Amino acid sequence: MDLYELSYTQLTLIKRIMLKTIFILEIIAISIFFSNTIQPQVLEPEEIFERVNNSVVAIVAYDMDDIKMSQGSGIIIDTGLVVTNFHVYQGSERLKVFHYGKEYEVTRIIGVDIERDVIICQTDSGLLPIEITQANEFRIGERVYAIGSPLGYENSITEGLISGLREIENNSLLQISTPISFGSSGGAVVNSRGKLVGISTSGHLVSDINFAIPIETIYNLSTNCSISDTICSKKISHFLKCYQAYVKLNYEEAFLQLNNYIAVDLGESMQPELENIFKIITLYLLFEVDYTTKQLTSIKHFFRNDENFVSALDNIDLLLEGEELAALNNFLMNSKKEPNNPNYYYCLGRCYEKMGDKKTQLTHFYKKAFFLGRKDLGSILYKQGIISEQQWEQFK
Repeated sequence: MDLYELSYTQLTLIKRIMLKTIFILEIIAISIFFSNTIQPQVLEPEEIFERVNNSVVAIVAYDMDDIKMSQGSGIIIDTGLVVTNFHVYQGSERLKVFHYGKEYEVTRIIGVDIERDVIICQTDSGLLPIEITQANEFRIGERVYAIGSPLGYENSITEGLISGLREIENNSLLQISTPISFGSSGGAVVNSRGKLVGISTSGHLVSDINFAIPIETIYNLSTNCSISDTICSKKISHFLKCYQAYVKLNYEEAFLQLNNYIAVDLGESMQPELENIFKIITLYLLFEVDYTTKQLTSIKHFFRNDENFVSALDNIDLLLEGEELAALNNFLMNSKKEPNNPNYYYCLGRCYEKMGDKKTQLTHFYKKAFFLGRKDLGSILYKQGIISEQQWEQFK
């Protein structure tokens, strides 16, 4: 039967069938498209390495005599920006980036968080930024790959799983089964789609437990300075000089850089990531250096948002003026107001030290401060036999 011999009803039915078929085919095509879009293709390890190889670098830290001090890894997270662990930089004078025989100077540091072990540097490398996941875009049990330079073997790749999300000393860390060896610190931890989920940070000394800093930590850093923000850059520079001088026991220089930071701060509040470290340093320096009333007033204004801490600064001044018992009572009141704040127990220890007590109350308060977070007291307590080596290793 020819087509023109079909009835109007038959033609209408055929038309409906054809339209329905086309509609179904369109739905199938759209479903396939969005399926590929929503669930990106899982890559083979060699494809992952090829994708991230030009975004992971080796980093070397040098002292003032240009002697190599430490080595780690880094990740290009944006044009001209590389992130690594702070402990790779700690105690050094400068950093240099290496990538397959090429060297690049770090021109300045634009972001730092010592407690989370992160530092962000500006460099002229021109290397490609890595693709980054959204915050919290990971799953426990997900396969991950670590790319870094263990023992200097540049851009080695290993695989493992995300074993868990752990809260350690108020920091969120990804526990991973991927090996993290010396030199891998600061390297990339990527998922099976080649996207950065974390920054390699450490391996446990006792058993094969490794950690990575979730990438959301980078998103939340308030110390990230824009290229044009010279005030922010100066503040970061003074903070780092202060911290480096402090750990090298150069207290006069540390105090100078603390006051330089305050002067550049122009009455604004400090970056939150620096606050706790600044408090620890300030408490220590006031016991070790000669300061003027004007400098103390300036420091108190700097910490004006924490009334108890400002009170502690006044108490230190009172103690150094010879009013030991009054200062002691005031510090006891501070510790009752904030019973989990280690700084006040540290100050109580300094009070008893000033009063000539070298063992009983002094070590009691130092020990309490240590276990509440003052890790810097660990070496003192360990050398005096008050804590074990295991306790010191566990908390430092």
